[in-house]
Amino acid sequence: MSKKAIRLTKSLAFYIVGPESAGNRLMARSLHSSGVANAYTTKGGVYQPAPHRINYSDDPLVISMSIPYNFRWHDISRQYLDIRYDKDYNQIRNRIVWMILDRDTVFMVKSQVKQKRVRGSGEAYRNIKRARAEISIAVNYLDFLDTEIVRVQYETFVTDREYRKNLFSSFGLPEPTIKYYNANEGHV
Repeated sequence: MSKKAIRLTKSLAFYIVGPESAGNRLMARSLHSSGVANAYTTKGGVYQPAPHRINYSDDPLVISMSIPYNFRWHDISRQYLDIRYDKDYNQIRNRIVWMILDRDTVFMVKSQVKQKRVRGSGEAYRNIKRARAEISIAVNYLDFLDTEIVRVQYETFVTDREYRKNLFSSFGLPEPTIKYYNANEGHV
């Protein structure tokens, strides 16, 4: 594959959301490995999570948002609107793909506790429940805006190469080039 970034349909954005430890960062890295520019990686390929100084004019744009992110609960509906419209509510994106990631709850909890994203498993369970609810509310609220919604289950994504190929092909992208492993196996 050429090192040159692939340019897709003008004004494309991928908005990756999911509870913490659902595979959001992995999806951003996967998009980057398939040639999508602006996947919030450094020149050396190191992943840099959002939110930071987001340049909403980047095209294509990839934003990966764990819910919560960095112990803060962000308004994902508001951020979606910032991606889609300018300050005068003129549409600036032709296509936005919401990639909603999820993972088996038990393994998300174990991952969050191990990474010290929470003070204990009770907090992790509460955060996951709230994150799923907030994502669901945002999707229902924004559904009328003709947004493309793709749900991705972590376990299927990391274990089924054909699924990954088909998913990325649906966006006109080549198969991701990074190596995948099921991190759940490390939490058994």
